[in-house]
Amino acid sequence: MPPLRAIYSTSPVALQSRSRLSRALAICYVIGLATLLAGLLTQSALAQRSPFSGRPVYRPAPSRYTIPRTPPMDWEEDYYDEVPSRGRVPVASGSRAPAQRVGFAEQTDSWAVEGASCGPSAADCDIYETPDWDYAWPVRPFWTNWWVRAEYLLWWTEGFDVPPLVTTSPLGTPSNTAGVLGYSSTSVLFGGLVNTDLNSGGRISFGHWFSPCQQWALEGSYLGIGRETTRFRGDSTDTPILARPYVDLSENTQAALLAAYPNLWSGSLAVDAFSELQTAEAMLRRRLIDDCHQTLDFVAGYRFARLYEGLWIGQTSRWLSQQGPWVQNTTVSISDRFVTDNQFHGAQVGFVFQERVGRWTLEMLAKLALGANYGELSVDGSTTVSVPGGGTTIYSGGLLAQETNEGLHTRNELAFIPELGMTVGFDITCRLRATVGYTFLYWSRVVRPGGVVDLDASQLPPEEPAGLRRPAVRFVADDYWAQGINLGLDYRF
Repeated sequence: MPPLRAIYSTSPVALQSRSRLSRALAICYVIGLATLLAGLLTQSALAQRSPFSGRPVYRPAPSRYTIPRTPPMDWEEDYYDEVPSRGRVPVASGSRAPAQRVGFAEQTDSWAVEGASCGPSAADCDIYETPDWDYAWPVRPFWTNWWVRAEYLLWWTEGFDVPPLVTTSPLGTPSNTAGVLGYSSTSVLFGGLVNTDLNSGGRISFGHWFSPCQQWALEGSYLGIGRETTRFRGDSTDTPILARPYVDLSENTQAALLAAYPNLWSGSLAVDAFSELQTAEAMLRRRLIDDCHQTLDFVAGYRFARLYEGLWIGQTSRWLSQQGPWVQNTTVSISDRFVTDNQFHGAQVGFVFQERVGRWTLEMLAKLALGANYGELSVDGSTTVSVPGGGTTIYSGGLLAQETNEGLHTRNELAFIPELGMTVGFDITCRLRATVGYTFLYWSRVVRPGGVVDLDASQLPPEEPAGLRRPAVRFVADDYWAQGINLGLDYRF
């Protein structure tokens, strides 16, 4: 059986690339929007907090946690000139001496609490603070040793570049130049940057403080971004000329494998490019600074991440007339598949800062993971020829995935993953908090499908590899980032 080179000419078909400029503008827009939103929310929160310049307006808390209002008090003119010591609240004149510890369920005519806004057990933890008059319920009540946060993610991810895989040319172009790169008449139908659209995902975080003083905690989280797929479908009924460009090393020139050409072949081309991300972490948290309204925690632990991506090119062509040994209606199907699987295992450290103003909270985090990235590349190709009345023959290797680069290939490299985040929260109740935030994640030294494709070919199936033995195995180190908006609910119990 003669090689496919004897019947196929050259030709490429379509362009589906997104502008890097538009991507950069979209990223800048998201960052600017998140910064503006955080600024507005913080300004609103600060506006609600009463400064030490007069008696704040009383706002009732939920009935379960309401502290009984005191009778009118005698306020001295210079009362606010000095910061009250140990966070004590003045008692109404003529009332009995306040108790040192007042539970939320006790009914007292007057009260004085050390660390009232930090919860009934705060004094036992050596935390003292002026009570928050606006919101009487505890900032950190003694029962909140557990927490869980569920978030919906609307993220962008960095796509990967693929070489021109499908091309076309105007009707009337000679078959030996149709779809060949380098000719002004050739148009790229699929190639460039793919998988750059908004994508949905989710994250679940949970943890447990070992004591009411909340000095040590164990926490974990899982994040997943749904599979994003960019697809191309081309058919000779819509695009009469379809081709797959490559470099013919036997003649050292640009060439193309025709999938469809008027009066010679009818056919179709399909390309799928997909990406999906998962990451998980388990960490120990240690509180370094705690003055109720501001906390700073150190976290250290383990991070796992997986980036699973793939690229598939499928071609089907049918002979419209007798051509040499090929009888009419002979069908050829060619498939090339490239799948990359990156798995990161490493140690992670970071800091989490939180500031509270009334019901509002601002949380900022920075983490850095350093470890080993295990990269796996799977290359597989096949060519199936079906001759009417002559049976079907399957050959190993396609156009870009041949015997010279097929198989499973692996490597290990040192990589790092930094993560930055900012979250604004609003306490709906003592236990439930609504959150909105922004997260940026970066991953170095990953293997991506676009970089492993070699357009050089020293032979076409079913020819045996010879000479330079191309296409070759390519391991190209690339990077990856993901960022976006997070909307969630935080529950403490």
